[in-house]
Amino acid sequence: MPSSETESAARSARARRRGRLLLIVSGVVFGLYLANVLVGKLTAAAGSASPLNIGDVPEFILLFLASASFAVAVIQLEIAAERDPGA
Repeated sequence: MPSSETESAARSARARRRGRLLLIVSGVVFGLYLANVLVGKLTAAAGSASPLNIGDVPEFILLFLASASFAVAVIQLEIAAERDPGA
């Protein structure tokens, strides 16, 4: 049965890596969304036209991708924690 334990540890490590990568992706995509919102707010406060206006639909897609990748990352990290509670 050592191969079963080794295989389980390998799966846990892969799930942990995927979870971390998805957290990074989530943070980057949310950062892009936040930058767009801040630039739009600052240019509106200054009374000038926004140099970076991606529109409503792409803004929604950015926020959706950030939320979805965060949810999947949490699930992957939870799977890793269940398989290897000591890590």
